Amino acid sequence: MRVRGIDIAPLIDAYAHEEACRKISDLDPLFREAARQGYKVHHNEYYIQLWLAKPLGEPLGHVGEIDERVLGDCLKHFTHSYRIWRMVTPPWCADC
Repeated sequence: MRVRGIDIAPLIDAYAHEEACRKISDLDPLFREAARQGYKVHHNEYYIQLWLAKPLGEPLGHVGEIDERVLGDCLKHFTHSYRIWRMVTPPWCADC
């Protein structure tokens, strides 16, 4: 039997969100699958697009290449080193 991400993600969000955020590397693939199937993981669509484009921690672009204004408060879930942006917190676990 296979459980689809879109079926399990809402249950995790509702009943075990804090615990899930401590297991990001284990659960990120599940939430990515759910998002691709239509599950709303966050209200900021741009944040979701960036997350789906690359694995966590991978370079997303140089400073100035991503729209920091659109990310707004969610920018705190990104880091940049050597002027290269990387996402450190996925949108399904973000508090922005």
